[in-house]
Amino acid sequence: MALVISTDAAHYPEDRIARAVNERLTAALEAVDAAELAARERDIVDERVPDLACGMCGIQPAVFGLAALRAMGATRGTVVAAATSADAGGGSERTVGYLGAAFD
Repeated sequence: MALVISTDAAHYPEDRIARAVNERLTAALEAVDAAELAARERDIVDERVPDLACGMCGIQPAVFGLAALRAMGATRGTVVAAATSADAGGGSERTVGYLGAAFD
């Protein structure tokens, strides 16, 4: 059985901030902890970082997906990739963050 969840991470901050947001979301993904992911998103947004629209664009589907993975028996996530749009050739002043994870 497989479950695919797709969303972007941080939207529109400079590259270094998008990377820091990726790092802040990682622990919740690794723990397959939906409530923690939602709490981290809320904290990130509440900080009102300039140019940061969100910590994770599709936070609701990601939270639901983590809860579903947990219900399916997943106990651990492994981040297999983390990047920003600057890594794909975009500018570093206004980026989008990306994370890829596998769960078991």
